[in-house]
Amino acid sequence: MEKQQKHIPFLNAGEAALHIDMSNVLAIKIKDRIMELNNSDKETREVLENYISDSLEVIIDGYVNLLQSINRGCLK
Repeated sequence: MEKQQKHIPFLNAGEAALHIDMSNVLAIKIKDRIMELNNSDKETREVLENYISDSLEVIIDGYVNLLQSINRGCLK
């Protein structure tokens, strides 16, 4: 089953700020997982790579949603 992207607009600055804060937390976790790659076996490396890839998609989708919210005038 293919993932469907749904962009739910941010309706206020608080929602946008929360997304930015959580993106920063997730970015730190991604960095930690990247650091683990060199010392991992093949199976663990695959799990880490999937985590990194999925997490980057979440961050990117969130920022696309944020930009679309701004462009559509949803943020007040």
